[in-house]
Amino acid sequence: MKAMSRGPVLVLLSILANRAASQLLYADEFDGTSLNTDEWHIDVWPQAHNNELQYYTDRTENIKVENGHLTITPIAENYGGKRYTSGRINSNFAWKYGRVDVRAKLPLGYGLWPAIWMMPRDSVYGGWPESGEIDICEARGENPDEIASTIHFGDTPCCDYHYYESSGDLKIAGSIGEYHVYSLDWTPTALVYRLDGVPYYTQNLDRVISWMYSEKGQPFNQFFHLILNVAVGGHYVNDPTPQTSWNYPQAEMWVDYVRVYDLGYISESMCAPTAESQYIDVCNGVLWACGGDNTYADVSSECTSELWDCCTNTQCTLMRVKELATDVFNSYDEQVNSADSCDFGGAAEKQDVLIDGYAPFPQCLIKDNADPAAICGSMGWTCGPDNVYADVQEECAAASDVTACCSVDPYSCDQFRLREGAGSVFQAYYDAIPSASSCDFGGVCYLEGISQPIKCQDGYGA
Repeated sequence: MKAMSRGPVLVLLSILANRAASQLLYADEFDGTSLNTDEWHIDVWPQAHNNELQYYTDRTENIKVENGHLTITPIAENYGGKRYTSGRINSNFAWKYGRVDVRAKLPLGYGLWPAIWMMPRDSVYGGWPESGEIDICEARGENPDEIASTIHFGDTPCCDYHYYESSGDLKIAGSIGEYHVYSLDWTPTALVYRLDGVPYYTQNLDRVISWMYSEKGQPFNQFFHLILNVAVGGHYVNDPTPQTSWNYPQAEMWVDYVRVYDLGYISESMCAPTAESQYIDVCNGVLWACGGDNTYADVSSECTSELWDCCTNTQCTLMRVKELATDVFNSYDEQVNSADSCDFGGAAEKQDVLIDGYAPFPQCLIKDNADPAAICGSMGWTCGPDNVYADVQEECAAASDVTACCSVDPYSCDQFRLREGAGSVFQAYYDAIPSASSCDFGGVCYLEGISQPIKCQDGYGA
């Protein structure tokens, strides 16, 4: 039984000043006998993208609501000049920031490509891919223990300047053929993907994502709507053959509910390190707040031995330092509560921080045994004219002292500063071209990525 009250139609709740009353923006429990076409649009078109093979129809054979769920059924049949039919629906409602939960069973079968994804309501920055695309979950019916999450962006004409950043194929500790809750938490600074409540992938929006945009977060700072579909064949999967057969209902997508919550439901305003702040900037703020010069607020309980050790003795990951520093900075800011109490030398600012936490950003880290000369050599290439792949000039300029030291004698450099400066350059390169091969640098670095398989529970969310 579903946990919330049921209704046959998708409900739009008024956004009230009271947070409790404004948490839920939209909900469709699919409890009626037909799809509410006031809130959903059914695509009917044969001209599929990505070399897909299906004809999307509005027939009940392909799309229907019954027994408390939406069903999308791909069928092998001759229809309108195509060999397959299927279904795709777009929400007429759109939102900007917040959480969407989709509890669904995804289809199993060779050549099936289910997707839960989002497109912009308005093409503010231009046609695809300029105005962005968010793929909450894509899967392959022949690989029931894998999912992927991706954003697309770029410039027109498509597709010379089409870029994407993806989790890649991730193993899950379950099957897409069972019910799971696929979620996206979307704030002005991050996209966090969750499976059954577990965060597994975070994408940073607190940056100018690529050269064709002028402000942080673009193009993912506009209203987006939801799309649910099952494609057949195409670039992402192997094409089925005339001999391919699918078993039903396993080959169907079942959607138990769609629920959308506002930003206030998932986040709270906190004083936290900025995306641009470097290791030394954050630690300088920490050492001041946790030291004797701070006579304004008691943050002793937040100044943990782990954080102190990270800033004085051990090179921890930047992600971990920022996580621990947030507790210090926010406690100080809450106690002092002044115009500049969340500054810390420019290392911090007020942000919408997710209550349920983040998945670690993939970190491109320098190996413990990396030779200083090798670090300097890789940094020299990354900051030099031979690197025509990623713009890291800002990071290179910030580490100009490291470059100067490398040009004299890599072994005479302060090793902490060498690793910090080079690390920020390597991370920026990886962020611009997120793939395993872009975090190698001649064997100097390694990628600390997503923990797999993702913990989940078949049947979750009932």
